[in-house]
Amino acid sequence: MALQGPQYSSPETALADFRAAHERGVVASMHQSGGEPSPGWEALRTAGLFSPQANVVHGHGLPEDWIKTLVDAGVTFTTTPENELGQGHGAPLTGQLLGLGAAPSLGTDVGTVVPGKLLTSARIALAHQRGLDHANHRETTGTYANRPSITGKQALAWATVEGAKALGLADQIGRIDVGMQADLVAVDARALNLWPAHEPVATVLHADLANIEAVMIAGRWHKRDHTLIASDLDDVKDRLRESGERLLHVMHGSGGTQG
Repeated sequence: MALQGPQYSSPETALADFRAAHERGVVASMHQSGGEPSPGWEALRTAGLFSPQANVVHGHGLPEDWIKTLVDAGVTFTTTPENELGQGHGAPLTGQLLGLGAAPSLGTDVGTVVPGKLLTSARIALAHQRGLDHANHRETTGTYANRPSITGKQALAWATVEGAKALGLADQIGRIDVGMQADLVAVDARALNLWPAHEPVATVLHADLANIEAVMIAGRWHKRDHTLIASDLDDVKDRLRESGERLLHVMHGSGGTQG
């Protein structure tokens, strides 16, 4: 359930929404960015409604003790690093979560502002947190760290395992294992921007959309040989164009600006 969440709802509405999600056994996901926690957050804590069924997108503005409370209750966090840095939400919470023994899942947020490229999100989140860690190391030692504070494997997990966990589907997707749903992405490492591929994880993190050779979802191929397998692509493109024109009309009519 995509909720307005405590930041944009009264305590009564926040409680009703969380209870509705809990009763239906679905994840309740919400935006939180900027400012101190609203009264709705305290109402949810008092009611004991924090659990792995709750997902917070961004999380900026939540004090450290609140983040710890949510992590301890199993609440997941999703960071959208390119959007957060570019639109002024604040610094991604990657380091804070890692310090608490948790990790973020990744998103891109507003498709009209940033591309929907999850691997780009992983690289930005990784680079941003490494930059902060280098700065901290430099303050205490006078030089940058000789070893990365976060591995590429961790960043890849944010886009796979942690994403599945945030959706409440960690027992079905996110890993290649016996009994898991067959969701696969095949990266063609023969392209010049990836060749020669010495390390698989680093190769995947350096990949772009053009390098994705095949995609399988639930055992069914949706892309093969760098080509989408669909008969209605023209219809999809027409509907996307119409949607874009409608959004531009609304933006211009309301005095909105283009980023």
